Amino acid sequence: MKKEDVTQDESFLDGHCKVAYALDEKGQYVVVPTRGFADEVAATTVALRTQDRLIQQAWDDARRGAASPLAYHLAVKHWTLSLAAAQMRMTRLRVWWHLKPAGFRGLSDALLARYAQELDIPAAQLRLLPDAPELAVGGL
Repeated sequence: MKKEDVTQDESFLDGHCKVAYALDEKGQYVVVPTRGFADEVAATTVALRTQDRLIQQAWDDARRGAASPLAYHLAVKHWTLSLAAAQMRMTRLRVWWHLKPAGFRGLSDALLARYAQELDIPAAQLRLLPDAPELAVGGL
């Protein structure tokens, strides 16, 4: 793409720019600032809405007692069961058990503190569910 053809569509960059590579008048690659691409925005929106549905489902499950607050907090951080197990250095089965209300209630303070540290949130907040889920793009 030529330097003058680099798109400047509105995106999630909030006024910031990123770089794209384009050809200048001499046919050399140069770095050109861009505010984004419409296709990139569409793809990002689809991904964020998909994640928002997972967050909403985890929040709903935790709200009605079918899952622990940990399930919601993992969804907000975009963590899968496998990623949580790897980060916590424990089996997937053990993490799965902690996603259940009974398993979560039995967590020791030390293990809860490890989850909190890995998720980068206060341990007290890990036990709580917010009044509304934290969604990236809002209404589904």
